[in-house]
Amino acid sequence: LPLLQEIYGDGSMDNLSTLATESDEARSLLHKTVLGPFLNQVERHPLGISFHTTPWKEQGLFFWKFVLREALHAVGLGMFSDKSVEAFLTRLQASKQKRGWLQCRRDYAVYLREGDGKVFILFPDSFPFRKQDQFQCVGHFVP
Repeated sequence: LPLLQEIYGDGSMDNLSTLATESDEARSLLHKTVLGPFLNQVERHPLGISFHTTPWKEQGLFFWKFVLREALHAVGLGMFSDKSVEAFLTRLQASKQKRGWLQCRRDYAVYLREGDGKVFILFPDSFPFRKQDQFQCVGHFVP
């Protein structure tokens, strides 16, 4: 920090302090007005999480990266790759939304419901992909 003062002058520390305060205020404003409403509607279930996408479907890549990271990390899951988020967004913003499974991450099951654009992300242990992890339930019925 002394180098910054030497290069930019005595007022540089005050400017940095002001910038930090304004940055915190900007984060709070964005969270209250844009990000909070999305994150507050994320539902937690025993098998995973779900959330509606329709009100936010026209938001850009930055929004979706941010809210997906927050929602996934809140339940202990890792984030999708950038390429997967782009594919996710393409599917959400299609003129005719098609229901089905989305390939967002190798170990997560992600399903987009037609009509209301609700997305379901199933925990890896509730939807095993590897044959050796699959439930032994052939011929069994749920009571």
